[in-house]
Amino acid sequence: MIKNLDSYLIPLYEELVDLAKGNTTLDPWAEEFFWLHVYLILAFGDYPALTKLMHMKGHNSLCPCRFCEIHGVRAPGVKVYYVPLFRPNGSVSPTDLPMRNHTTFIKQANQVLAATTINEANKLAKEHGIKGISVLSGLGSLNFPLSFPFDFMHLIFKNLIPNLVRHYTSTFKDLDCGTEEYLIPQEEWLEICAAGESSGDTIPTAFGARIPNLETDHSSMTAEKWALWATWLAPILLRDRFPDRKYYDHFMKLVRLINKCVSWVLKQSELEEIRVGFQEWVEEYEE
Repeated sequence: MIKNLDSYLIPLYEELVDLAKGNTTLDPWAEEFFWLHVYLILAFGDYPALTKLMHMKGHNSLCPCRFCEIHGVRAPGVKVYYVPLFRPNGSVSPTDLPMRNHTTFIKQANQVLAATTINEANKLAKEHGIKGISVLSGLGSLNFPLSFPFDFMHLIFKNLIPNLVRHYTSTFKDLDCGTEEYLIPQEEWLEICAAGESSGDTIPTAFGARIPNLETDHSSMTAEKWALWATWLAPILLRDRFPDRKYYDHFMKLVRLINKCVSWVLKQSELEEIRVGFQEWVEEYEE
């Protein structure tokens, strides 16, 4: 594991600084030179990678989100923080999150670096979710955190969908269903897994990789396979499987939102529909 990522990024930073100033470049079609300026404006990666890149504490910390300053909570005796919208000491609206901006992000990072003791630095890092400042913050073209967006693959197909399946099968962080009734009976879940596996016999590979048996071969599920399972198979396989129909309807709302997000064409009006749709879906999830 890389403990000091900046040591590898310094050569990249120096080159990007030089490219931003501009270099003479030949246009072979016009047969003349012009000034070429290159600016880094976006960086992508999974959550652990961008956590290191941005010098943040990570997804299990008190303040885990790089876009907002919402704090996690945890039950007595539990080490992992959970970040619900609804909480006893004051709920948070998904339409009014305490968003970060570049100025406050850099200010908080510098506060950690300026701490006079290790304990003070650790306290500030815990409070802000930021451990320090990236060497890439010296690039004027980057905005912390807007230049480091979440990628759909990891956010939805490698995180949300697998976690929903764990919820439905009572294997999510040792949590039970409480007063709800969303658990799929074990015998029916085994039928769903077998049907999903056998569906590969009649689905052309052009639709995606073959789905394994989720019960016996869960580890081989890639993002591509989760996408195929969630958007093509699950709407059929999960129908009439929940004790209460509302959980299936809730899942189908997510499928419709996913399909809109991955469609080839999006109307401007649909962007607001997607934004509001995910906000409502999360609120319904926490009810």
